[in-house]
Amino acid sequence: MPRPGGEADKFGNRYETAWTQVILRLARQRVNVIHAMIRTGALYGPRAHGDVGLAA
Repeated sequence: MPRPGGEADKFGNRYETAWTQVILRLARQRVNVIHAMIRTGALYGPRAHGDVGLAA
């Protein structure tokens, strides 16, 4: 059954598009980090238990 008026569909599509953009932005950030790690050779490795580099 179609919704009355076209506004409800536009409203729903707007949020769907916003969530898609959020997911794409997060994925792009992750790819940028992985690319930088590969470029600089700073790949992830497990740290020792006492080696916690917290910023103070």
